[in-house]
Amino acid sequence: MKVEVFPNDTTGDSSESIASVRPFFTGIYSPVSYIPRFPFSTRIAGYLGIDFNLVQPPLPEGDTKSGELPGTKKWCKSLPLLYSNRTSMTWVDLRQVAKGADGALGKPRQEVAASTAGDLDGTGPGKSADGVYSESENWWPGLGRWQIGLKMEDATIEFGEGKYWE
Repeated sequence: MKVEVFPNDTTGDSSESIASVRPFFTGIYSPVSYIPRFPFSTRIAGYLGIDFNLVQPPLPEGDTKSGELPGTKKWCKSLPLLYSNRTSMTWVDLRQVAKGADGALGKPRQEVAASTAGDLDGTGPGKSADGVYSESENWWPGLGRWQIGLKMEDATIEFGEGKYWE
């Protein structure tokens, strides 16, 4: 299974948000076939001393034509809980590969970026000829290509009541 995340607001037009045609992140998930599915809940993280609280800062209201970016005035902290009876282990390939003009996969983005000129505004190193900006072959600097992950089928997610402060 391939997962791609596309950023918004890449056009420079502050009044409209349009998704980029290039992914910010790409990951390919492959099942670990010798481990059976199992029930799993993130509630166990609290017992292990891991804090999964989601903290969101105050954000200004977006100036868009559709009004889809509401603003907030306070910080908010909430604990999302995920649960699934059908959780499986996966391998996640984080290699970020640039696509050529024909759509074929080519060199890792890091190699393409190092061999071409341009940056986010087109004036320095770091941006490939196809417009992909990346300083790391594996999405994040220092992160290895292969990571272990979880696939939670038919998962339930709950967000507890938030705690607010200024």
